[in-house]
Amino acid sequence: MFPSALPPPIALPENREEGIGILGAGFIVEDCHLVASRAAGLNVRAIASRQLERARKVANRHGIAMA
Repeated sequence: MFPSALPPPIALPENREEGIGILGAGFIVEDCHLVASRAAGLNVRAIASRQLERARKVANRHGIAMA
């Protein structure tokens, strides 16, 4: 059976000027998490991946300064 109610939403930080970092640079991060983070007003400042070139590519695409 499915639960009858959804869990409460995650509380976003009050000060959204503080930066956050993202671990991973795959499809879900690139096309979903980064888009949703920006839509929520979060300041994504860095991205890390086991493949540096992949992190740089995603960072460049999304205007993130540090990879």
